[in-house]
Amino acid sequence: MTTGPAPGSEPSAATEVHACAQPTWRCTACEQPWPCPPARQALADQFGTDRVGLSVYMGEMLAPAARDIRLSPGELWDRFIDWTR
Repeated sequence: MTTGPAPGSEPSAATEVHACAQPTWRCTACEQPWPCPPARQALADQFGTDRVGLSVYMGEMLAPAARDIRLSPGELWDRFIDWTR
């Protein structure tokens, strides 16, 4: 699954979409572990004040990531959930 701009919007040519490349779970734009800081900002902007929705979405991302990448439960929590608060 990839993330990108809010539904109905298209990125400009100058905008890089910091999407997730599976199964590596690295950013397609900057190659940092996804969600990288720009992806986190884009997701926060997309969900706006719906922090619960953002947390649920990231929880849905955590499950397949846990199968693909070798991180401890705490590292997975920090990377996918903790920043959403």
